[in-house]
Amino acid sequence: MPLVATDDGATLDSGNFDAVIATCALPMVPRSWLAHTRDGGVIVTSLWRDLGGGPLVRLEVGAGRAQGFFLPI
Repeated sequence: MPLVATDDGATLDSGNFDAVIATCALPMVPRSWLAHTRDGGVIVTSLWRDLGGGPLVRLEVGAGRAQGFFLPI
């Protein structure tokens, strides 16, 4: 059974999550999200831009790093 937690991602201080799904646009992905997402887990967020909402990205986490792709809207 999945466990869903809601929290202020800027102050995330614990967890080993399978996925972090942000409901806001960010200028960059916080390093704490990488630290609290298990290897093979994913982060999905929108990147903030001066002109408004930016591209949606899906990142896969592994060994403290994240890489991925922009998703079509």
